[in-house]
Amino acid sequence: MSRAFVSRVRHVAPGSPVSSGNTSRPTRQLEARENYLEERLDGIEAQQLLVYPEQTIIAEAEVGQPVYWNKTTQQFELALAGVEPDPESGTLVPLESSDCLGLVLRKLHATLADIATIGVAKFSTLAAAIDGDLIPGRYYLSSAEAGKLTRQRPAVSVPVCHVIGPQDDCDQNVWAVVHPQTRDFLESHIHYRFDLVCHPAGDTVPPTDGHHTITNADAGLAGWLPADDASFNGHAPTGANFGYNLAAHPELAKLWPPIPLEAVVVFWDRGDGSLRGATEIPTRGFEPRVIIDRYGIWWMTDCTGEVPWPPELDTFTEASASLSSQSLSSGQEICPPTDHMRLILAYASMLFATDKSVVTSLEPDTDQPISFVNCDSAEAKTGALKARLDLSTSIGETDAVGSQVLKQIVGPGFKFDEGYVVEGIIAGNDNIVITSDQQRYETPGDPETDVVHQGIITLDVNLEPGERELSPVLTKLQDALERTFRGVAYLGLPTDRDSAVRMRFEVPVTGLPSNPKLVLRTWLFGRGIVGPWSEVTAGYYRLALPTDGSPTAITEGDTALTFDVVDPSDGVAADHVIVVESNEFTIAPGDTIYIQLSRADDASPSYDNDIGIVRAVGVIVSGG
Repeated sequence: MSRAFVSRVRHVAPGSPVSSGNTSRPTRQLEARENYLEERLDGIEAQQLLVYPEQTIIAEAEVGQPVYWNKTTQQFELALAGVEPDPESGTLVPLESSDCLGLVLRKLHATLADIATIGVAKFSTLAAAIDGDLIPGRYYLSSAEAGKLTRQRPAVSVPVCHVIGPQDDCDQNVWAVVHPQTRDFLESHIHYRFDLVCHPAGDTVPPTDGHHTITNADAGLAGWLPADDASFNGHAPTGANFGYNLAAHPELAKLWPPIPLEAVVVFWDRGDGSLRGATEIPTRGFEPRVIIDRYGIWWMTDCTGEVPWPPELDTFTEASASLSSQSLSSGQEICPPTDHMRLILAYASMLFATDKSVVTSLEPDTDQPISFVNCDSAEAKTGALKARLDLSTSIGETDAVGSQVLKQIVGPGFKFDEGYVVEGIIAGNDNIVITSDQQRYETPGDPETDVVHQGIITLDVNLEPGERELSPVLTKLQDALERTFRGVAYLGLPTDRDSAVRMRFEVPVTGLPSNPKLVLRTWLFGRGIVGPWSEVTAGYYRLALPTDGSPTAITEGDTALTFDVVDPSDGVAADHVIVVESNEFTIAPGDTIYIQLSRADDASPSYDNDIGIVRAVGVIVSGG
């Protein structure tokens, strides 16, 4: 329904068709005017509420939420209590959003609303402004979330309304007395006045050298203690003689320190004459009599007649304490009136600055990794501050030994989880090559122990100084025989025919030494007859790995290998195994190598029995 007032009623014109649209138009317009007037009367009945109608408002605002007028965007927006530093005056000033002008009474459109500014208002709900249960009472503008109301008084205090609640159990509405405060809350202050106890918290006697002292000091008593008393934790300023025992004056202690400290004045009535009166004591300047700081009240002289207790007070007693602190208006007049020494501390404290929820000064504790800086990145204690964390100051030993480390921060308690990691790597043998950017000995400082590699580590296989054996993956017999002698299986090259054994070796694609070469190593024995043996010849065929899509051609013929079975002049004892190697030949990664050992029927010298092959391997070596 449109909320605009219909200023002109359109009547049925002569000659208009008879239809519901024409004949009911004037009555509908009159109904709209009546509804509009009824809503306005409901709102201002008995002058209970002032409404700012049909105002442009931010779309996010909902019924019941506090709003302020943003002069830049020309609309009402969600209010938020806060302060900001004024660079020209160097003072804190309220945020523009702190000037709450009312609550959203009803939404007419996404960006149009009636604003309840002052008076008793009826809301359909306040759920958008008040989190949790609705509790009748005073509500303040939130300083934590825009558009919210809070029962707890924030440091930046802007009273907005008093919620009455539903009028009875059948009422579904929420009633509230709307009365937002637009005055400057920073100017609100409270005056304080305290009578200080004028006697020492211990024993004193008239001085003989012109200087008062306190003996048998007792921090459990009210009054003045020596400035170097342990209860002050060394906070006394240089030159202080006595300190006021704030701990024994709880009414004053709970409000200490006053803010600002410069607002504190101290009046001293010596009580030494019939004319009563007090004189302000200097608390600043070249030679202050009293110093006021965040830690306490400090008396700066111990001269005779210049201490904060009566000169006739020789020794402190409970009776004198009672006399010093009793009220002058006890109800019984003393004639002639008795004068008492009085010390009066007074100050005016800003409500905003003394609220316990406000941080008045912020600095890191001793040897802590946090620092606070202002907007110019200079270290500061007050004003608009930013916190910086420098964990470099928290680092202890940088070369600690151990594999358990802090891994992550978890949970709402921000606790560190511990766990094990690889602390270092040690080479198990010379075939493993390790390089790293950080090394230490397994036992720190002991060069006789293994080297532990840490940091960025590179592992490699070292084949240069040693050997790598390849077993044949396929063996073909050409008139050679499979035999067994005394439990040893072997391939026999017999004496009465041409025979051969052909073996296939597959060269790995990776892990080869530089300029790799292959040597055939065999274990041979002569069956039952003393040598010399017949000649055994060897040859190889190399089939290269096809690369880059180029096929490899198969050619015919083996390449001869030098394979000296035994020097013909030597004899070999029957049934003894010897090792025989061929000369080396070049190979490449991925090669397939075929090697054949052959014995001809007419091979010389003549040897009338088997030459047996017990084992044969290909050995990869470095060609340098």
